[in-house]
Order: sequence, then structure tokens, then C-alpha cells
Amino acid sequence: MNTKEKVYIYIEENYQSINWEDLHTFSASAIAEQFNVSRNVVSQYLNELVEEKRLIKINSRPVIFVPRILVTNNYEVLEDTYPSLEKLQEDIAAKKNKSKSFTKLIGHEGSLNYLIDQCKSAVTYPDGGLSTLLLGVTGVGKSLIAQTMYDYGVEKSVFAKDSRFIAVNCSEYADNPELFLTNLFGNVKGAYTGASQERKGLLSLADGGVLFLDEIHCLRPECQEKLYLFMDKGIYHMIGDNEKWYSSKVFIIFATTEDPQISLLKPLMRRIPITCKIPSLAQRPKQEKKELLHFLLSDESKKIQKEIAISQRVYNLLIDYEFNGNIGEMKNLVKVLAASALMEHTRLNKQDDCIQIDLQHLPDYIIHEVAENMNLLQLDNDTFLKLSEIHLAQNKEKQLYIFNEHMIENYKKIQKENESYFQFIDNAKAILRVYLDELTFTEEGKKNVNEVLYQSLFENIRLKISQKFRISLTNTEVISLSKLLYDYRIDINSCTSLYNEEKQIILDCLEYIKKQDFENYNMTQEILQIISNSINIEFNSLGILDFYVYLKTMTGVEKKKETHGIVLAHGYSTASSITTTANHMLGSYVFDAIDMPMDLQATDIAAKLNAYIHSQPNISNIVMLVDMGSLEEIYKNINTNESVNIVIFNNVTLKLVLDIGFMITRNESITQIMNTVETTDYQNRHIYIETKRKNKAIITVCPTGIQTAEKLSQLLQDSLPEEVDMEIIAHEFSEIQNNQKNSDIYEQYDVQYIVGTANPLDDKDSYIPVEELIEKQNMDKIQLLFNTVLTDEQIDKFSHNLLRNFSLQNLLEYLTILNPEKIVSYTEEIIKELKTTMNPALTSSTVVGLYIHISCLIERLITDNYITKYDQLDSFIKEEAEFIEIVKNSFKNLEKHYCVEIPISEIAYIHDHIYRK
Repeated sequence: MNTKEKVYIYIEENYQSINWEDLHTFSASAIAEQFNVSRNVVSQYLNELVEEKRLIKINSRPVIFVPRILVTNNYEVLEDTYPSLEKLQEDIAAKKNKSKSFTKLIGHEGSLNYLIDQCKSAVTYPDGGLSTLLLGVTGVGKSLIAQTMYDYGVEKSVFAKDSRFIAVNCSEYADNPELFLTNLFGNVKGAYTGASQERKGLLSLADGGVLFLDEIHCLRPECQEKLYLFMDKGIYHMIGDNEKWYSSKVFIIFATTEDPQISLLKPLMRRIPITCKIPSLAQRPKQEKKELLHFLLSDESKKIQKEIAISQRVYNLLIDYEFNGNIGEMKNLVKVLAASALMEHTRLNKQDDCIQIDLQHLPDYIIHEVAENMNLLQLDNDTFLKLSEIHLAQNKEKQLYIFNEHMIENYKKIQKENESYFQFIDNAKAILRVYLDELTFTEEGKKNVNEVLYQSLFENIRLKISQKFRISLTNTEVISLSKLLYDYRIDINSCTSLYNEEKQIILDCLEYIKKQDFENYNMTQEILQIISNSINIEFNSLGILDFYVYLKTMTGVEKKKETHGIVLAHGYSTASSITTTANHMLGSYVFDAIDMPMDLQATDIAAKLNAYIHSQPNISNIVMLVDMGSLEEIYKNINTNESVNIVIFNNVTLKLVLDIGFMITRNESITQIMNTVETTDYQNRHIYIETKRKNKAIITVCPTGIQTAEKLSQLLQDSLPEEVDMEIIAHEFSEIQNNQKNSDIYEQYDVQYIVGTANPLDDKDSYIPVEELIEKQNMDKIQLLFNTVLTDEQIDKFSHNLLRNFSLQNLLEYLTILNPEKIVSYTEEIIKELKTTMNPALTSSTVVGLYIHISCLIERLITDNYITKYDQLDSFIKEEAEFIEIVKNSFKNLEKHYCVEIPISEIAYIHDHIYRK
């Protein structure tokens, strides 16, 4: 170990045993004397450690240095240098006192993260905040979150420290609305019999603070009405005084277990801007469930002032058990277990301070339920776990802990068996890939809002890294790095015990890397500095090791190939998912991904490709796979050069990506790839950069603009049942109208027909209105158009697809939550069943409307926002029993899949759509 590392370890090991007043022992002079070396040399080492973010420099007299990892103590990022010790202490105090309310909630960085952001926004919104509705089933913690919102408001000085948090359970007033209103507004003396004095109401008592109205759905409509009248202006009358106005600035939090669209008045809902949906315990990650159980056991341990140990079998049972009453039921069960174990401990007169929870302490209903669902003999592990052991085990289960544990073991093995640095790196890369797979493919590793945020922030960092180090990080690498950064930020504290135990080994490993690969080690330090400055993350020695291996893996020369693949797809993460899976199965980095918004046009796609090509200057060949869009339109807008060969395939599938990927890994040429794909049964087309032939084309137009024409082009292309030797191209309506068949598009293509919403040509025979295609009118012209490339059966399939896709395009404007593609597949099944049983047969125009109506209905069912009211519903049930049965039968698969049931009121509206249109 060199002197610099010895200096750092000396400071770190002695820091905790020294008072702040004695920190002068960490000056350059004192340390130089300790190690018997030159003060200038020590000063150089200390300043280098500051630059490496390992020490903090304090410009006092003398100048002193303290270890960042111990000083920060999980506070937010501190500065590298401070003018005095007092300034450092002030900054630490400010960071320490920063809002901690929500950080106490288990899941604040996980399943509750978005909800907490909503709550913070609601409390701190100017001019009194935004009224909030907490929505969740019984036992999920609505009261706790309401209290935490108040605590947060106090910390942020939104509410005064002497303000009040008043909680009211509205179910107590379900049958006595007058009492609720009296308690809410207060009453003057003589307001009613027995009102011997004036009494302040809840609005007055909670003035300047928070009023939490739980079970708000239990309030009668007249009470809800009084509430929203107060919410409008913040003024009210006390009971018995209709002349004087009183005011109150109270922040109101509502909570309910019911559907607010049904149980609350619409005017009240309009006055509640924020609705926070709290996940049930079953919807939360298993890791959070373990943390909750550990917290509840620890809480009981403090109350009974005894240590608690729980058998492994009971612990496993509780983690796997489905608590219908959520956290509330879990909390009550833990109390029962602790009480039962404590009673046994007392009865047996045990002298130790540790009670043991085992199977005999479980309530009967748990035993019976478990016995019905599993063999009790499986629960044979009677090892007892103390709470400290559970907490440590939880940390050790986290992927970041496992990854770092394996990395340390890898270094130990290399040193023990005297293997090469290259073997160390190969092993480390394999360990990293397993870790990234866990982050990507497991249920816990699904993309969330924070990862998307990190990905967005890292786009700017990528440019800085590219310019400074000439490293081209691909989109896929940015996504995986964002996952790694997010996981590091939320779980690095789980590695504290590992870091403390293996601190010397970690430092030795970094020193080993530095000697073997100084250039990349130094580059890692600089890149982490850029990241730290951009998104406020501190990296300790483990972080440096982790990201060195990541950068070594992702920027290694082994991934550079003559031909590079790229997948472009519309959707939130469609392309990323395909390429991540493909690269994983190929065992090599072959494909990059570009995810695109659903409404992106061919010209925009081409622009993204131009930017990508520009960012990858060393690529010789590019194979592009896209999900939809005109290949010619994409190609026409690509700005390439003679050194890059490009082939573009459409209708991308995972199978196509894998097959092309295998060809790329075998270094097959673009020509070989095109020939193989062309002779294989793929439902796709491709275009090569050098293609010059004049293709047949259908031109789509619309007088309202090119964007509508492009949508129509995409609609037709997506509706074709298979590849056809004909292009479908959007073009400017006015250009054809002015130049007729002398238009440039006629020079470039063999134009077969114009399809659109209006005819730009004087020649009526060369034009097909889009409504004729959808309504299957003028089939002779349609068959003439496609008879050389499609069979009669395929032409009929085209018309069917066109109707379906036209409905899908409309659905994009209506659906707000669910995936239109998936919903349309269920809608199609339902309509198919209706068409076989309905008499008379459904018309095409009715079917178009049904696609939209039923798809929106499905979303309402799944999101529990369905319509419950229908005029004369009883008459409809009596008169249309057969129709109800037909619709019920057509919805049975969807009801089974989503565990929903279509109400009769919604069936009535379907009936109206079909017969009263």
C-alpha cells in the first residue's frame, strides 16, 4: 500500500475518536510528522484525495482535512472545500435538518415515490396548498400519510409549529349529519337546546393547520355540499349565526376506500385537484414488505423492552402471507405474536431478555389458512432470527450488495490464485452482466419514474463524456447506466456493513486496478465527478470500483463490429425492451435502441437516425429495424455518406432482430443479410441505400396538411396483411392539385391511385376516397388496385384490418391509461362475438363506433370508473334479457382475465349505441 492510501486510512480510522476541537491533528504538518515524510508530499496527497472526493478540505488555521464518507453520514452532497470549520458544521446541520418526514416512510424511494412527490406538491403549492384525496383500501396507511403531510408542512414552514393536525372519522357521522356540521362549523350560544355557550368548530381549531377527513364517502350529500361551499372562499357561518362570516385557512386532506366518482359529489371532486392512490401491500415489492415487518417487530420490541427473535419458518410465512387488511392487519398480527410470545416467556419464568416467536404463537385463522394452501411440514426451519440479523439479511438480499460481494470475492480469488488482471476483468464483466440482468428483467427491476428521470438527465452528461473522452455511449448503455445509478443511489447504504468489513480489500483492489489500468481508472474518476456534479450523488470506494467495471465493460473494444444494428420503435420502451432481450440472448452487444413517441412521423424518424449516425462516426454498416412508417420517406431524409452502408427493415419483431443479430455476430455482409431475410418467411419489407428502381406507389393526401396524409399512409401500410410490391407515400395535397400528374411524385414513382379525404386530381378514376376503403364500397376499384399483389382473401383481410386500425387511430385520442393495441385486441374479440349473434347484422359504421365505445368501456372497467346510472334501468333489464345475455357472453374472456364484471348499466349504453344511433 502506498503512502497516500496509508494517509487516507489514518484519517478515516482516527476521525470518529477525535472531537471537533482536536481536528488540527489532521493538518498536513501533523500528518507529515506522524508518517515522518515531507509536509509538501503529504499536502499533495491530501489535495489529491480532495479532488477524488474522498476528503473535505477546511481552510482554517491550520488547514485540516476530514473523511467525506464519515462526515456526510448520508446527508446530501457537501462541498469539497469550506472556509472554516463553523461553515462545515452549519452546512451539515442544514442538511441534517432538511425535511425527513417522508424519508421515514418505507418505500419512499420505491413504490411510494410518485405519491410522495404528489403530497409534497400539494402541501407546498402557493396560497394555501391543494386539497388532496388519499385513495386506498383499508389498512394501506392513509392516516399515516396524512400525518406525514402535516409534518412535512411544519418542516417547510407552511404550517406553524403550534398549528394543529385534527383527524376526523366521518363514518361516526353517517347517520347524524347535523352533528357533523355542528362540529365542523361550531355553534354560538343558544344555537340549539342545550347550547349554553359558544363552541369553536373543527375549521376554527384547525385554522392554519390540517383537517383530515377520513372515510369521507360516509358523509351525507348535504354535508359534502357544505364542505365544498367552504372550500370555494374559505368562509363559513357558525351554527345559529347566519349573519356573521368566519374565515379559516385550513388545509384539508380527504381519505376514502370507495370509488370517489361514485361516492362523492361531482362538485366536491372538482375542488380536490390531487388524488393520491396508495398501493396495497400486495402491490408493493417484497423487499418493502420485509422492511415493514422488520419495522413493526422493532416497534414492539421497544414497547415491551425486550429483544425479539422470530423463527425462520414464521418469518417466511409472514412474508408470503397475503394480508387482506394490508399494513393494518400486519401490524395487529405482529402485536398478537409479540403478546403471545411475551406471555409464554413470563409463564415459563425465563430469565433472558429475548422473547421467541414461533408457530404456536400464530392465530388459529392463520394456521388454518396456511394448512389449506401448503404442507405445514414445509415449515421445518426452526432457526431463530434476531432483528439485527433480519436487517442485515435484508441488506444482503439487495442486488447491489450481492454484486459488490461478488466483486470483492473476485479480487480475493485473483490474488489467492495469482491470476492475471485480464482474468479479473473478465470475471468482473460476467458479474456485472448478471447484476444488470437482475436490474432489467426481474419484477423489481421494471422501469420507474426515477429511472426515466435519470435517463433524461444522463442525456446531457453523455454529451460531456463524449466530447471529453471520445466515448460513444449508446442509448442502450445510457438506459443500463441510469438503472445502475438509480440502484446505487437508493441502495448504497445497504452495503455499509460490507464496506466496513472489507474496506482494506476494496482499497487494495482499487490500487491494483490503478496500477494495471491507470488511464481508465483516472477516466472513471473524472466521469464520476461529472455525474456527481450533475445529479448530486456521492461515490465511495465501492462506487468507484462498480463504475470502473461498468465503463470497462461498455466501452471495451470487443463490442465494436463491422456492422451495427439499431431498432427504432414507437412506444415508451418498446425498442429498449427488444434490444435488451436480444443482446442478452445473443450474448453480445449487437443492437442499440431508439424509443419514439407514438405520433412521430417518418421525417422525424429520419432525423433521429441522422443524429445517431453522426454520433457513431466509426460505423461502416448499419442495419436498421423499424416498427412502422414509410421506408422511402425515412430513406429520403437520411443524410449519409459513401462510407456508411444502410439497410432498413420494417415490421420489426424479436425473432427478426435475433436472426439478423446472429448474422451480424458471424460478420455476414449487408447483402447476405438482405438475401437471407428476403428468402425467409418474414412479414416485412426492406430498403437499401442504393435502391434506384421506380416503385409502384399509392399516394395519400389531405387538404388539411401533410400530417394527416402521413397518418393515412401509416394506416394503410399497417392494414396490409403482408408485404406488397408497392409503396404507400404521403404527399402534399396542394402540390398535386397544382401540377396534376406532372407532379414530382409521379416522376419518382409509378403512382397507382391517390387515396385521401379529397381528390386533388381532375381525373376521378385515379382517386379512391378513404371512406370507400373503410366502408368496403367500390370494391371493383380496390380489387383492381391490389389484384396483382394480393389474393381476394387478402384483400378482404386488408379491409378488415383497415376498419380495425382506423378505430385504433381514433382510440389514441380517447384512451388515457391503457395500451390501445391491447385493448383493441379484446374489443375485436367482443365485436366478433356480437356480429355472430346479433340480428340484424352490424354495419361498418356501427362497428367503427363500437370499437371506440367498447374500448373506452374496457378502460373504465379496469380502472374502476364505470358508469352505474341509466334511466329506466329496471325496464331495460326486463325487456332486453336476451341482449344482456349476448353481451355478457361476449365479455366473459375479458371479465375473467381482468377480474372485472360489466354492469347492466354499461350494457344498456351498448344497446343504445347499436339500436338508437
